[in-house]
Amino acid sequence: MLKRLAGSLALFSLVAVPAIAKEGIAQLAFFKGDWHCTGKLWYCASASGCATTGTTHIEEAIGGDWLHVTGDETMAGPAPEKFNFALYFGYDPRRKSYVAVGAASGGIYGTQYSKGWDGDTFVLSADKYLARDTFIRNGPGEFTHVAHAPGKGKTWKKVQEEVCRKAGG
Repeated sequence: MLKRLAGSLALFSLVAVPAIAKEGIAQLAFFKGDWHCTGKLWYCASASGCATTGTTHIEEAIGGDWLHVTGDETMAGPAPEKFNFALYFGYDPRRKSYVAVGAASGGIYGTQYSKGWDGDTFVLSADKYLARDTFIRNGPGEFTHVAHAPGKGKTWKKVQEEVCRKAGG
């Protein structure tokens, strides 16, 4: 009887985890689609920041349990610099946390975590990315993205701010 109960609990956990993950992904539906972003980076040669433009595509992937995010960004200047990234964005029901696992040009890779939306604000905290990303919904087809990197001591230094608008919105 005990073996049967343990087997039933294990089977339930295998069935329940994907269902909970899908519920978590449903909370991220706002991000699905194509986005065009404009803003500034502060880790460039100009103290006042360098203008950026970019596009991001976000769609469901891996059976709808994850969002696949790809993007390209260009920093303006005499020699425009490109930055490319890709990540998977999902929900880990065991941690009760959202997770982003990604890679970017320049050999950047890592994970970030979030407890989810707090009103219209969604924050991904640093792990190996050594960055914090904040997303603020400005309406149904627009959000502001602010990126921070570790500064001196235990402070955060703003390195990017951009406004993203949904294509066709």
